[in-house]
Parts: sequence; structure tokens; C-alpha cells
Amino acid sequence: MITKVYKALKKNIKQTIIITFLVSLLSIIFAYIVSHGSMDLLAREIMGNMYVGTLENLKIGRFDIPAEYAEGERFYRDGKIYMYYGVFPALVRGIIELFFSRGGTDWSRISITLAAIIIVISCIGAYLMLASRFSSTLFAKYYYAGLFALSITFGSPVIFLLSCAYIYDEAMMWGLAWTCVFTWAFMSIVYSKNINNKILFILSISSGFALLTRITFFLSTMPAIMLLTCVFILEILPISRNLKLAKSFLDWVSMPKLSTPLWKTLLALWLPLLLCISFQLKINYERWGHPLIFKNFKYYENALRDPGSLILFERSGGFLNFSRIPEEFLYYFIPTKNHFSKEFPYIKIAPYDNSVFKINWVHIYPNETGNPLPINSFYFFFTALISLFTLSIALHSLGFFLLLSFLMSAIFHLGIYTVSLRYTADLIPFFILCSIASFATLIKFENINKNVRIASRVLMFVVTVIGIFASTATMIQEKIDTWAVPDVSRVQLKLFCTTVDDLLNRYIFNKNNTLQIIESKNELLNPKKGQLWVADDKTIFSFNGSYWLPVKDEDKKYRSLHSYGPIRMKIRFNIVPGTSEPLLTTGKINAGDFVYVKYFTEGKAVFGYDHWGWTSIISKPIVIDPKHLYSLEISTGSLIPDISPYLNPIPDALSPQRAYRDQISIKLDGKSILELQKTNYSYDSTEDEISIGKNQIGGTRCGPIFTGEIRDIEHLAFED
Repeated sequence: MITKVYKALKKNIKQTIIITFLVSLLSIIFAYIVSHGSMDLLAREIMGNMYVGTLENLKIGRFDIPAEYAEGERFYRDGKIYMYYGVFPALVRGIIELFFSRGGTDWSRISITLAAIIIVISCIGAYLMLASRFSSTLFAKYYYAGLFALSITFGSPVIFLLSCAYIYDEAMMWGLAWTCVFTWAFMSIVYSKNINNKILFILSISSGFALLTRITFFLSTMPAIMLLTCVFILEILPISRNLKLAKSFLDWVSMPKLSTPLWKTLLALWLPLLLCISFQLKINYERWGHPLIFKNFKYYENALRDPGSLILFERSGGFLNFSRIPEEFLYYFIPTKNHFSKEFPYIKIAPYDNSVFKINWVHIYPNETGNPLPINSFYFFFTALISLFTLSIALHSLGFFLLLSFLMSAIFHLGIYTVSLRYTADLIPFFILCSIASFATLIKFENINKNVRIASRVLMFVVTVIGIFASTATMIQEKIDTWAVPDVSRVQLKLFCTTVDDLLNRYIFNKNNTLQIIESKNELLNPKKGQLWVADDKTIFSFNGSYWLPVKDEDKKYRSLHSYGPIRMKIRFNIVPGTSEPLLTTGKINAGDFVYVKYFTEGKAVFGYDHWGWTSIISKPIVIDPKHLYSLEISTGSLIPDISPYLNPIPDALSPQRAYRDQISIKLDGKSILELQKTNYSYDSTEDEISIGKNQIGGTRCGPIFTGEIRDIEHLAFED
């Protein structure tokens, strides 16, 4: 039987490779076009630089991230910046850079594309391994293989994750890729005649790489490895054949024979995994100070800024609560009428209706409400039911244990996290294995009679179409709601509808994809957050909720996007009575602006603003504690872009930009120290003319340098 299976697979290996390649290629094109319309595989993605920075520091034996690479999702510990994502995507970049120069890309899309191809190849390989156990026509096997491939790529969360190479999606895709490789390797061992140590090595290293990517995927694989280890040891021990319970267990698993001594088998099974575990423990120790901590929210940027957030983060993912699972089941799988629409694409992104199912909102992460259809489509739910119903004929006993291992991991995952859509991708390994078992099981029914054969083929065709529709419709809806009017980061990286690049003249690009000519007292004067303003064919602005930011600037009239917005920093003052020290200077000699601090006796100080050629404005005296690390926030007109050249014939005074460019604001630990509405603009400045803690342009209001401590500097253009 095994020989026939091997010959059948070998005979059709070319067809398998061709099918896999074509399906992978189509899924990649499909995901990119349907989601954001761009096929630029070298485009940068949001927070992709975090992996680049991780790689740069790993090369020199460090586990933090250089400040210039740090973006969102940052953790601060001992003055260093860390991320909690696994390092494997960073290691992928290291391999790519052995052959190609990085240039301006962060390799995010190339990386996630490679992961998608691995997922498809390993899933189809696992399906063929299982399907070959059952006698059937070649047409039936490849008919179900085709449906299975289409379902996995176009009708499952795989395509949804592939549509955006955001740092989280990339981690999920690589974690899923190695879990799928693990599934293929496990089935190869179960359905082979002898244990192949090379396959054991792949099994081990795929589990290790899953750990280095995301621990939740590793938790799916580890119980299966422990079981194999126990079986190998029991097979060798003579006493096992004398113990009735042990003998019954070995007969049940019917493990293939070992082809090498036990120590070599265990070495192949454990050495790669132990090396990966050791590396991950080292990473944990360097990040959090303890090898067994994988994430610590007390160092999270948002929690440091708002201590109340720490309670929220820990509540939403940090302890087991299995009472969440029924609510999560309803949330993930049971859509309501609010999730459907009479207009194309017939589904919509909508918050969950608590009037339908009385869900305990304490369990829900507050910014994670949305449509359950895209993440766990009807296809996955249906195939899970089929596989659970037919386990006895579809899976080998060890295959059953693998499914049980994945199921336990999914239950643990549901218990430790809240109802949060971003985390449901951790459930995919269980559903993919269910799908493999379901499609392979249907081959068994081919031999019953003609009616059953036709019914099963039609049934899975319909399930596949529904799954593909659910995922596609969701991505189209995401494109309308998110990509068409994206946040400023996505716009800057050109991850929005490509039609925007072709627009000329002055228009507002609205959420409903309509264009509106700019006139006085229209949306330009009362814009909504995320709207785009196409000023001309080379300049596009996006409204961040307060003012317009240049997100496309081919003529280089503006500074880089990240140099705009109020500045926030951590600061400790060195009080020297009678001295004035610079906090922020912008502009040039005879055309500059100064924000400074002037010290007096008894620990008192005033904060001042000086516009070159005008009278200086100072705050009331306040007492400064030289030992305290303050949070200082400064906003001046020079930190806000000047859009006046594009406002004609609209009066500049009517622009929301004017209020911000006229405003001076200094806050210390959130308390307003100096607020001023000027009657003159701040001087414009280049990026090189913005100095924090230094005065390089002269003037008489302050000295050349701030002698205290300044750190954790950030611009707040993207702050909600």
C-alpha cells in the first residue's frame, strides 16, 4: 500500500508542483489587487522597519531595536526599545539580503509572499499524503485537491492576511507557514513505512521556527512532538511489550519502524527544536529580564503613558478564562443581519450587535469590534464539522492526536485572549487540519454510489465558493472603508487605492470613493480624519484629525512626514539659576523661533517662546524638581506644514491649518504651562533646522545647549 502511494505521488509530482505554483501565484495577485490595488512587492509596509531594525541589532549581538527603526507597538525597558514579535521574519530578511540589496524596501511583501507559497505547498502536500490512503479515481483526487487549494488560498484567513504585509500579518503568516510544514512532516512520518530522520529534522525545525515567530503556533506543535518521543521510547523498551496497557497503546498508534538507533532518532527530533528554544529563551531574557516571559505589558508604550491602560492590556490577554469561549464562538461564527448589506459586496464591516447575543463586553478588547466573516469563514466552520464527524476513517490514530493537539491549543488560546479579531488567526492551524481531513474523507465516499459521489462533489464546490465569496467581499469592503481613506502612514507608503495617484486638480477624495471639487465652506474647511486632498498631480495631503499633512510630495516642497507634529520628550532639568537653555529651536539666523527654559533661585523656572524680531513671551514661574523625569510636549507653527500656496482662492484664515500654525503650546506632565494664539506665523524650517536641546542659530534669549537630560523624543503627527 505504501509503495503504491509513493509511486502515485512520484508520478504526479510535476503536476502537483505546477498546481501549487499557479495557485500560489494567483492568490498573491488576487490578494494584492483586491485589497489595495498595488503589485509593488518592494513597497514598504507599516512597521516593517521593526524587523529590519531587529536584524541590524541581531548582527551585533543585541536584541533591542535602533531608535531610527522603531515605530508602533514599542516597549521601553532600561532606556532601550523592544518589540514583542518573534524574530524569525527578521531572520528571513537576513537570508534575502545575502542575495539582494535592500535599498529602500523593508522586504515585508517579499517575506509574506514566501510564507504564503510555503503554506500552499505544505497544505497540498499534506492533503495528497492523506488522500492517497483511499482508493479512488485520479480525477476525484485532483478535483478535491483543486477545491482544497482554492479554499485554502482564496476562501480562508490566509488570503486576508496576505492582503497586507503589516508586521502582525507577517508574523501570523510565518507562524502558520511553519505549522503547515509541521503538519505535512507529521503526516509523512505517520504514513511512511520507516521513520525518516530527515523528516524528523524538518518536523523539529518547523516547530522551532514557529516558536521564533509566534508562541501560540508552537503550542500547537509541542504536544505532538512529546507524543512521538514517548512512542519512540516505548517502542524500544522491551518491558513495553509485556505491559498490557503499553502494548495496547503501541498497537493503537501503529507507529512505523525506526530505521536508525534511538539516539539518532531523538537527536533529529529534538536538536533543532532545543536550539530554537534556547535562542527564544535568550531573547525573552534580554527583552523582559526573564526567560519564560514572552510579553510584558508594563513596558508597553501606551501603558507607560497611561497606567490605566496596563490593567486593560493585562485583562485582555494574560489569564485563563474559559467562560469566554461560548461568547467567542458566537462572535466568530454567527453573523447577524448587521453584517450583511443589499449593496455590493453584500457584507459590511459592522460592530457586533449585543442585542442579538448577550455578550459580556468586559471580555472584548475595546478597539477590536468588527465582522466575523473574514477571519473564520463559513468554509472553515463547515469543514471542521465534517472532519470531526469522520475522524475514524480520515485520520490515522496519530493524526487524530495531532488534531487534538491543535484543538487544545485553540481552546487555550480562546481562554487566554478576549474576543479580539486580531487574534483569531491563531486558530487557523486547527481549521486547516480539519479541512485537510474533510477533503480527504470525501474521497472515501466516492466508492459508495453515484448519488453520494455527485452530492459530495457539489457540496464541497458550494462550500468553496461561499468561502471565497466571504473573504473576497470582506477585502472589498476593507478596501472601501480602510484603504480608500487610510491613516496617514498607509497613505505615505502608497498602500491605498492606486486611482488616487492618477487624480489631477484639487479634489477631496471621500470615503465613498466620490470626488468633490474644493470650494469655499466645503469639506476642505471641515474635513474628516483620514480624508485625502489631491492638491495637484504631485501633491496629496491627508487630514489627521487636526491639520493637513503632506503624504505625497514629489516636488519635495515639504519635510518628511515624520518630522511634523508636536514634539514630546522625556526631560530632566539641570537647574542653574540665572541661565536660559534651549528646548527647541527652528529656522535659521534672523528667521528662527525658540522655545527655552530660564532658571531662577529656589528651584523656580519659566518657559518662554521667542519669534526672531518680536517680543518674547514667558510663562508664570513654576517649581522644578531636578530629580524628576518630566514629560514635555511642545507645539509651534514651524512644526505644522504650511499649505497656504494651495489654498487660493480659499481664504487662508478659514483653513483649520491656520489655527495650528498660529498656536504655541507647552505642556509639562500634561499640564499646560504656556498657551498662546499669535498673530504671525512661525518661520518655516527644513528638517535640518529643527534642533532639540540645542541653539545653533544664535539669538539672545538662550544659551547654546540644554545641560539636562532629554530622551524618548517623538513627533505626534499621528497621535489620535
